[in-house]
Amino acid sequence: MGTLSQGVLAIAALALSAAACGSPKPAVEATPVGIAPAPSVAAPPKGPTTNEERRQQIHALLHDNRDVYRTCFRDAHNAHNEIDYVNITIVVTLKPTGEIVSVTRQEGTPEEQTMMMGCINQAVRSITFPRHPKGKETTVRYPLSFSSGK
Repeated sequence: MGTLSQGVLAIAALALSAAACGSPKPAVEATPVGIAPAPSVAAPPKGPTTNEERRQQIHALLHDNRDVYRTCFRDAHNAHNEIDYVNITIVVTLKPTGEIVSVTRQEGTPEEQTMMMGCINQAVRSITFPRHPKGKETTVRYPLSFSSGK
């Protein structure tokens, strides 16, 4: 008889003798060999419950990427020295699931300041946005201002 079979028989014998003596079950039950314990599942983070909370959360996510947007500006400035400043408002439209529908610039932004939109678009699309609490599409405007310091 192998060592594993002997161990299983020993555990079974202890359990039977404990039951026969009226002893309580052990506080911790052994997990059968070859079966992993069930993983503990953490609750997902609480999403926003109001439109204002959602707007604030989206702005915070966009704000967290400001260094990436700044790099977009520096790259545009280095490629085209005439770009010394940028004042641009990006418009992000989200599906109720948080998936991005579009990332555009607000109307009225001077054309020469939009050279970096491809880079910004890519940066924004890398963000995971929260679901809308009431299943609605959301549009958020986020202003960006950068200067080369000249």
